This record gives sequence, C-alpha cells and structure tokens, in this order.
Amino acid sequence: MGGPGNSFFHLKLIEKKSFYPNSRAFKGSVIKTGIVFVTALMFCTCIFIIGCSIGEDESGSCKFHIISYGGGFQGWYIIDNNDPVPFSIDTPDNGCYIYSEQFETPKSSLYIFTTALTENTGSISIMLYKNDDLLASNSEYKTEDETLINEVNYTSFGDDDSE
Repeated sequence: MGGPGNSFFHLKLIEKKSFYPNSRAFKGSVIKTGIVFVTALMFCTCIFIIGCSIGEDESGSCKFHIISYGGGFQGWYIIDNNDPVPFSIDTPDNGCYIYSEQFETPKSSLYIFTTALTENTGSISIMLYKNDDLLASNSEYKTEDETLINEVNYTSFGDDDSE
C-alpha cells in the first residue's frame, strides 16, 4: 500500500519537486506571477493617466509677456475681477527687461498695467496670447521727458469659446 505505485505517494513526490527552482512548476509559477504583476502595473498606469487628464482645463491657457528696453518696470494685472497681482522687474536679461506669466484662460477679462521704474526706460510692450495665438498687444515708446506707462485691457474671453 505504501509503494511507488500508490497514487498518494506519487502525489507527495510531485509536491516536493515543485519547490525546486529548476522544476517546471516553479518556473510556471514565476511566469504567472510576472504576468499578473505586469498586468496590474499597466492597469494602475492607465488609471493614473486617465485621472491626470480629468482635471485638465478644456478652455486652454493664456500667457502674457511684458518687455522693456533701457530700464525696468513695475505694475499689476487682474484676472476676472480677482485681486491685483503685482510685479516688478529691475534686472535685465540679455539687454532687455522681461516679465512673463501663464495662467488658465479667464472667464471674462484681463487687465495689465505697467509703468517704468526709471527715466531710462525707452519702451514697454505687452503681448497677450491664448493657445499661442496673439489676442492683443500694445507698445509705448518714450518721446519726451515723461514716465512711460502702458496697459492692455482684454474682455473678449467669453467670445472665444469657438477656438
């Protein structure tokens, strides 16, 4: 009853062999575990990518640049009647003074105001973009002994929904 022909003895022998690293059962187990791990990793990656794209703003993004020559500038901007955001640039970058800001497309309006910091400021330019398309721009140049001021007011964001 306990000899090699006994099916119980044969089953115990197979179970013992499955623990050896060179056995087929061991290799099959490793492959199955690897497949399950890769599948789970791909599933988590897909969930992460989908989750990140859900929070993206469908209306696009806007940015503006202010550039001056000869001297720095200061000012502020207001998006959709929120609180003013001040800025001041007094250090040149490759011979000009630059301030750039990127933000979600406003619901209704953007107002930008700048004034020269010194009498040396010869020009101030403001450019407003939405999704890399120029929406508005204005440049002011100093012609006399005056303090240079520039502003842009754009209120057509609600009209741009077709873009």
